[in-house]
Amino acid sequence: MKYLIWGTGKHCDDRLFCYPQILEETVCFIDARGGVIQEWYGRRVIVQEEIQNYAFDKIVIAAVQKYDEIKRLCMEQHGIGEDRIVSIDRLITQKLIDGEWEPGEVILEASTLCQLDCVQCYMRKGNNLSYNAGYLRFSDFKKLIDENPFIRSVELSNNGEIFLNPELDQIIAYAYEKNVRLTAWNGVNFNTVSDGMLEDLVKYGFRELFIALDGASQETYKIYRRKGDFDKVIENIRKLNAYKEKYGSPYPRLTWQFVIMPSTENDIAAAKEMAKELGMEISFRLTWDYGYAPADPERIKKETGLDCISRKEYDAKNELMYNTSCLQLFTRPAINWDGRFVGCCCPAYDLYPDSENVFEKGFLPVYHSDNVNFAKGLVTGRQKDEGEKRVPCQTCRFWPTMKKKNAYIVPADLF
Repeated sequence: MKYLIWGTGKHCDDRLFCYPQILEETVCFIDARGGVIQEWYGRRVIVQEEIQNYAFDKIVIAAVQKYDEIKRLCMEQHGIGEDRIVSIDRLITQKLIDGEWEPGEVILEASTLCQLDCVQCYMRKGNNLSYNAGYLRFSDFKKLIDENPFIRSVELSNNGEIFLNPELDQIIAYAYEKNVRLTAWNGVNFNTVSDGMLEDLVKYGFRELFIALDGASQETYKIYRRKGDFDKVIENIRKLNAYKEKYGSPYPRLTWQFVIMPSTENDIAAAKEMAKELGMEISFRLTWDYGYAPADPERIKKETGLDCISRKEYDAKNELMYNTSCLQLFTRPAINWDGRFVGCCCPAYDLYPDSENVFEKGFLPVYHSDNVNFAKGLVTGRQKDEGEKRVPCQTCRFWPTMKKKNAYIVPADLF
């Protein structure tokens, strides 16, 4: 296959970093800055008017926000058939589902420990559930990375606070040494982090942090984030920014993660202003409280840019609630801090059999084991559920809807 990749932005960079094999079949990149940017990843950068000068099999669109616009332009202005246009995410996922590639990213729980007592936290309410309380050991992290060089990116956050892991400094330093990107997209509370760790995050290029800040003051923040200190979090962010300036680094990229609920409704505008002042993006999330009814839904939609601001509204518009969670089994398989295979971010009350331990058996033997392959078959519709309980997918709250609607994660319906 010969690809022309449209886009040279952050998302494309992240995809190519995790899956460098795409470059083996990439002829060139297309970008409006072609001519200004002569070359990227060792390939020429052209403008769209030059497309017809190149022989290719597919246009791969890596500009996520403009996918529909670029696809329409390719078809209408350049006469490219729809079957020759694909998103870079769909291309990668297809390769992973078909077993042609191994996952370049994993979710690896750094810590299920947490110093807060958030109101709706299922982990704190349920005594850490099946994940148990603990943290990732550096020796286990090192072994996973050394034995699986195709793993290029690791998401460390899931159910706890990663900065309570006493070996995190070693993990971050070793990831930097091995050119493995670290992220915390699922979120950190950022209450307890030393100055030395703040400097390490910058010095070792930790890629991205989503910082949970529900509200724009301590008065609001403490209502949900019990035992948390809003002002301390802001102080830590300012210190981190000072280290970014000292080292001249854009990393870690920072996002203010804001959950919309009764206590935070009136802080949205103030939070947006504070995030801007701190050099942060802001991401609005929905509360898991199904009883939440916003006081002024139209104002909140306007301020946040969201089209749904409650779970009930979201579920009504998105009947198939599993969203993209099932894709994680292929694109970002999850592993507990103790090595037990989790699969995705959803399991809480039930994990895979204890025998499926990545640190004991190795990542690939577990990832291609009978149980995990059975789960892959279920979520793609290639394996029937005969009732025998084998994997957490069969007890997942999304599974009955998937079966009823025959809505499996099949290649034709990935995105």
